Amino acid sequence: MIKLKNNMLKSKRSQMHVEMIISFIIFVGFIFTILYFINPVKEIKISTLKLNFVQEKVLNNVSLNYQTSSLILKDGLVILGDCFWVNNKLETSGNLITFDSSGVSRSSTSNLDKIYVDRVEGERIYHLYFSDNFDENIPSNLGSCVQVADSNFSFGNLNNEKRVFYPFLESLNTSFILNYVQLRDSLQISDNFDFIVRDLNGVIIFDDSTQLKTLTSNVLAREIPLNVLDSDASTRDFVLNLRVW
Repeated sequence: MIKLKNNMLKSKRSQMHVEMIISFIIFVGFIFTILYFINPVKEIKISTLKLNFVQEKVLNNVSLNYQTSSLILKDGLVILGDCFWVNNKLETSGNLITFDSSGVSRSSTSNLDKIYVDRVEGERIYHLYFSDNFDENIPSNLGSCVQVADSNFSFGNLNNEKRVFYPFLESLNTSFILNYVQLRDSLQISDNFDFIVRDLNGVIIFDDSTQLKTLTSNVLAREIPLNVLDSDASTRDFVLNLRVW
């Protein structure tokens, strides 16, 4: 009789162990099922991809491709007159913006044959920016510019560069306000988005966040620092706050 009771107790304990194991397996399976369908890591990846995609489309839309080089005069060269020209061996054209080595803008212009620059006393290095989108300041005395012989100057490398362009930011803002849907379609963006542009002091430059009503709380946002080129080739620092939903 005692043996029978012991066997029954052992049987019940074994059954309880089996039930606990089965319950644990079911619980773990339930947790994995939830994580499969509600995967926080997966959601983060999707959110990042969405933001990256919209950011790329927007920044490409407001960026300008331009070229830069430098003009270096021979040390000790004496130039008579206030303006000089050199043969354009860079073989590039476009409106020209020129800065001296102190960062001061100088009147200049160019064509495929020649580059004209207002002379600065004692200056040897001039930084050149080329783009049809620049507003060049043409020297008023082109006719009196003197030639610098090829042996008396050299050019630095011709570089292709790309930067956010302020007039393009203005156009994006205008298009957003006038016809948001057309703008979104032209950028090939399927999600909704808006943006705010501020300077580093927090002053709002463009604010399109009030143009659309966000009907969801699932809004993705990112702050993007911008070094923005203007039509005179000067630069300013802004912060772009981009929202996507």
